[in-house]
Parts: sequence; C-alpha cells; structure tokens
Amino acid sequence: MLPIGSRIRVRRLELDLTQKELGEAVGDGVSKQTVRNWEAGRSEPTKHSADLAAALQWTEEELWAGPPPRRAQGPRRGPRRPTADERFTDAVGEGRSSTKDLLRQVRERTPDRPFLAYPEQPATRSEVDELRARLDKLEAWVREQDTTATAAVDDADDLTADA
Repeated sequence: MLPIGSRIRVRRLELDLTQKELGEAVGDGVSKQTVRNWEAGRSEPTKHSADLAAALQWTEEELWAGPPPRRAQGPRRGPRRPTADERFTDAVGEGRSSTKDLLRQVRERTPDRPFLAYPEQPATRSEVDELRARLDKLEAWVREQDTTATAAVDDADDLTADA
C-alpha cells in the first residue's frame, strides 16, 4: 500500500486538482506548500484530515487506510483529460506536420518579427488550417520582402559602380 502522501498526490491528480486548488478546497488556510509537504511525506494532515478527505471525495478511513481496491471503486469520477499526444493527433491528424513543427517553422522563418501572435497549441483542425494559411501568407510576404531587398541592393550596387 502507498504511503498517505503518495495516495493524496495520486487522488489529487485523479481529480485534476492542483496543489493550490486542493489546499483551497480543504480550507482553514491550507497552502500549496502544506499540500506539497503532505505529498512528500514531510508532514501528515492530522489536523485537517476530515476536510482533506472531503476534498478528495474520500472518507477519513479511506484517507488513512487507503481506498478500496480499484475493482470495487466502480467507474472513474469525471471525464478523463486527453493526453498532449491525443490533443495533437486530434488537432493535426495522423501523418501531418505537428503543430510544434509548424510553430517552429514560423519562428525560424521570422526571427525578426517576434510580435507575430500565434497560439502554442491549436485545439481544432480548423485552427491548424488557419495557422497553415497564415504560414503560407507569411512565407509569401518574406519572399516578397527578400525580392524587394535584393533588387534594392542590386540597384545600389549599380549606382556605386556607375559613380
């Protein structure tokens, strides 16, 4: 059986709570640091056990002795969060460039334009398509600027050569 600190951490993560959120749910001034100490085994929640058990949706007995075996718990409470890989796959589809690759390309191709706004992780396929369209427009703009700059340098070279 896991130590109480590990059980608190596992249960907190199952409920998708941060240490701060769990502390607030327990109340009575319980801080993120206090929750961190419980989880690390540096202290035990003896003073707050009833409120902590309620925040973790357990009885005090489950808090101290551990929850019943998984088979006896029934279905998981609340929806499961998709993993980052699942979100990327949903967003960009199998076999296509990942969002990270697209954003890396934008950053590499526009180092002098850090003010360009773009999301870190689009949530939907339409957002990815929109990002691809923006990237295409940006590439066209960069090519146009390069052509214009090259022409200006060539013209300047011609003027200095004639002088």
